[in-house]
Amino acid sequence: MTMTAPPHRLNIHQGTKLHERIIVDSPFRNYGGTYLNLTAGAFSYIANDCFLYHVDIGRYSSIGDNVHILSQHPTESLSTSPAFYQALFDEPYIAKQTIAYDRLIQTTIGNDVWIGSGVKIKTGVTIGDGAVIGAGSVVTKDVLPFSIVGGTPAKLIKMRFVPEIIKRIESLEWWQYNLLDYELDWSDLEKTLTTLETLKNNGELVPYIAPRYQLWNENEKIVGKPI
Repeated sequence: MTMTAPPHRLNIHQGTKLHERIIVDSPFRNYGGTYLNLTAGAFSYIANDCFLYHVDIGRYSSIGDNVHILSQHPTESLSTSPAFYQALFDEPYIAKQTIAYDRLIQTTIGNDVWIGSGVKIKTGVTIGDGAVIGAGSVVTKDVLPFSIVGGTPAKLIKMRFVPEIIKRIESLEWWQYNLLDYELDWSDLEKTLTTLETLKNNGELVPYIAPRYQLWNENEKIVGKPI
């Protein structure tokens, strides 16, 4: 069934440019000026003017404005120009023989990741669950779960939590649930964790099964269907 518009739980700006594979879980939100080719988990959002191509985003992740996935060029062949591996120009300026080269490979952004404004991310990087990327950083290699990184290139600033807390969070995997339905004291980390661990052990936490949709541009509008 084709929809004339995404459901209200998907807040998709109509100026969004969608390319090829767009699969998002509800609820999800993105703002204007974005160019997307991705899968994205529930409770995540993408701010203005992002270029996110070939990327998987987990749940509860926050993507700041002007975040870009950076493409790569071949450095081992005679030329680094993409004119030799894609149709960059119109006829007659198309290479008679092209090389096989993927300038954008899969990038992974985990659950509960916060990426600040203006961050640039090298294609193929994995950003672990709970990581924080400082504004304006250039990420050139994988980022550890629950780490805070920043700079050009981005380097470890500190870990968000001590190892014991990280172990508890990884065991809990709280992003599997709709925590908006629970009254939790977010100002007290220990109290929140203990409450959630008790609820999980008592079988009172029910995994959130997110409605999933495939989206695309059609006649200058965004449409989609449940999958």
